[in-house]
Amino acid sequence: MAPSIRHTTTGDGARIAFATLGEGVPVICMPPVPFSHIEAGWDLAGQRRWYERLARHAQVALYDGRGTGLSDRERAEFDIAALTHDLEAVAGRLGWERFALCGFFNAA
Repeated sequence: MAPSIRHTTTGDGARIAFATLGEGVPVICMPPVPFSHIEAGWDLAGQRRWYERLARHAQVALYDGRGTGLSDRERAEFDIAALTHDLEAVAGRLGWERFALCGFFNAA
């Protein structure tokens, strides 16, 4: 079953889509820029299995960065400051002060 999509807003006003699954150590998976879509990624069997395995040991947060997927399409800045705002908004909404980061491709 696909995780429920929620939203948070960054300090600079972008609306960010995110979802969580699992329990345990908090892990935020940073999306590759500018290619991200939580729901479409969940439909890819290999990607879904990877997240499900990680969620056996951790509480995993997935999000679509600004300008991509289910997040605000009007705000499409991809500089380091904007990407940091997105990450901080998700962590803040979840109340996570400490967490592990996970990334693929250019998000690593």
